[in-house]
Amino acid sequence: MFQLHSTRFELFRFPHFDNACSQGVTTMSYTVKLTNGNSFWNRHVSADEIGILETEIVFLILFLYLVISAARIAHILTSKQVYHTSFKIFIASLSLQAIATTISTIYRCVINLTGEHNKPLRYIGKGAGILAETLFILLLILLSKGWTVVRGRLSTQGTMILSASITFYFVAQVVALFWEAYVSIWNGTVKNAAPFHDSSLLLYSLILF
Repeated sequence: MFQLHSTRFELFRFPHFDNACSQGVTTMSYTVKLTNGNSFWNRHVSADEIGILETEIVFLILFLYLVISAARIAHILTSKQVYHTSFKIFIASLSLQAIATTISTIYRCVINLTGEHNKPLRYIGKGAGILAETLFILLLILLSKGWTVVRGRLSTQGTMILSASITFYFVAQVVALFWEAYVSIWNGTVKNAAPFHDSSLLLYSLILF
């Protein structure tokens, strides 16, 4: 006999199985799937993750638009022979960020479809985001020093300090990513996180336009 019991406030429900008609041992196998409604957008996500996929899709569309706009500007600069290295770094950073956002969107779609976290996909996307962020910070530092704006080269000391700083930043980001992956594998869970891009879309837009 199967009965479904509810608590007083209808917050929890639990099944009850009774084997009153038989004196033997009852062997039973079952699967329980907990969902958050039947909608594709909410079914396999927790309450604090609702809306993340929609945000990822919006940012993906905006980043693709920026990539297309940057490619058109790069074509114009090439025709005028003023396609400087600084803008090449910007294009590389923007493209990597678009790739990271694409992978993040796919990762969220997998969660919404199956409820499973694809850890390799998640960390590949975060790795692309780290590369994009490192290149972007490098570009900002170079522009602050006037490189390709008022001068064509940096001093030897400035180049060494810049290289050491960017290398240290990149290594620290990679170590943090590997540590997060190690803790995630050790605990068997994936920490809920907001989209990878944060406010980088605004920064790219300000530089491009």
